Amino acid sequence: MKYTYLLLALIASTIINAQDTNFKDNISIDIKKVKKAPTLFHTQQNIKVKGEDLKKIMVKTKIKSKNKEDVDVNPFSLLDTVNKVRYRMVEFVGYKSFSVGVPTYQGKEILKTELLNKRGRPYANIPKYDEKVKDTFEDYEFKEYKNVTCKVNFGSKKNPILSGIYYAPITMNSFVADIFFAIHKFDKAPVFELYYGTEKVTDIKIKLK
Repeated sequence: MKYTYLLLALIASTIINAQDTNFKDNISIDIKKVKKAPTLFHTQQNIKVKGEDLKKIMVKTKIKSKNKEDVDVNPFSLLDTVNKVRYRMVEFVGYKSFSVGVPTYQGKEILKTELLNKRGRPYANIPKYDEKVKDTFEDYEFKEYKNVTCKVNFGSKKNPILSGIYYAPITMNSFVADIFFAIHKFDKAPVFELYYGTEKVTDIKIKLK
């Protein structure tokens, strides 16, 4: 099922290529590529970004769990250090080109808000609400930065069903990850940095059109 993102801040931008290897907490993060992504469809994308001048970018990484534990991907964020904006990823896909005994693709969405139908029951065919899984994006603060708030419409334009989402831990110890962000074009040219928690992973150099 394809979903539509509704962003409370309008967003746009361009892309680059980058490569770097960084070690954060108990994981290694190797940046493979950064490029413009179609609003839909690229590989396993399910979420369409809508809005005037909205663009979607993809950061392709190779992630390894050094302690062989599950990987929490929610601490990833993209900072615009000029305009003081912190972007939460709008979509995450983790995968292996070849695997035995584990799912090939991972990126289980969890609802930020419990969505119930008129009978007081969860809607079918949409992500589940699970307060036992913590949204660790909110554990990290950047002074003077504003978080971009976004919601997914799991319904229709006429009858919207809205909730923010985050992701369950990834159980693969080594995998490729496509991390998607939606970014906004400000009057001041942005300077982007990718973070995991409060640790900088790498600079993301953007060439605006």
